[in-house]
Amino acid sequence: MTSGETDWTRTVDDPNFTFLGFGEIASSCRMQVLRSRRGDVLLVAVQHWGKEGTSLVNGAEAALETAWKAYVPDLATPPPMHARFTGTTNSSDDDLTILVRDEGGRFWAQWRQPSPEEWSAIQDHADFDRGAEWNESPDHGPTDWIVWRDLPVASLPKSNIWKHDWVEVTKPTQPRRRLFSRPQPALAPRHPIGVEDCCRFHAGSWKAAYDAARRALLSIGRQPLVNTRFDVEREVWGWLDRHISDHWIRSAAASLIDRPIKVAGQFDFVNGAHRSQAMRDQLVAATIVVQSVPIGSGHDTTWLLVVPHV
Repeated sequence: MTSGETDWTRTVDDPNFTFLGFGEIASSCRMQVLRSRRGDVLLVAVQHWGKEGTSLVNGAEAALETAWKAYVPDLATPPPMHARFTGTTNSSDDDLTILVRDEGGRFWAQWRQPSPEEWSAIQDHADFDRGAEWNESPDHGPTDWIVWRDLPVASLPKSNIWKHDWVEVTKPTQPRRRLFSRPQPALAPRHPIGVEDCCRFHAGSWKAAYDAARRALLSIGRQPLVNTRFDVEREVWGWLDRHISDHWIRSAAASLIDRPIKVAGQFDFVNGAHRSQAMRDQLVAATIVVQSVPIGSGHDTTWLLVVPHV
């Protein structure tokens, strides 16, 4: 069976779907439900990067379970979900998010590659923009700076994200979730500090990634044409392409800038829980985080680069 016009139908398109992310943060996205004639269901979620609370990466479990109960409660198990992002220069991963229930009855996210039929249905029947009916907060111009800054890893909230029995050692022959925005070859397992290779987050040195990202920020911060977040992302990728040969380190360093670690207060992550846990496992001392600071605030010695929040 193919995914032609008569085989799949978009039955739900909610531009203002909401779910509770980390720390009960009100989060949102556009949620679309696709159904096939034989009863298969796919969810397609679109989120504006950095503006809608917890991301669909860190909030995958909450978003998928909420949509399952709201739109397809007749299904015995949650359907797979494909996530897309707008408002960023990154391309979105092609993977599908699936939920696996542990022995305690709690759902945890895993990722798999879509079948050709699933991918064709997504491309043919879903929209990848945020939607004209999105109730976005009105833009009154920049009132904050975006600040990339140094922060001790010990100061980040603690995460138990890798402490569950469902996390298995990833074999190179298995489909791999793409952590970063650019297509990557399979990463050969290695043990730089003796930590078990459970995922690509542990496949390289976060100390080297932090050093590379820091050098890139300090270098491009001296350029007069770096005025927005998008300028920063573009220039960071260019600097890393020119100076860092190791693919994993280059991608990991870029992720600290264009998919930065964000925290909600002292206890929960908006983005970056997986990476911060890998850093803790590797005993990395410091990392780069991003935060919004009111324009006019005094600079801190930990600040690496500042641009208007637009």
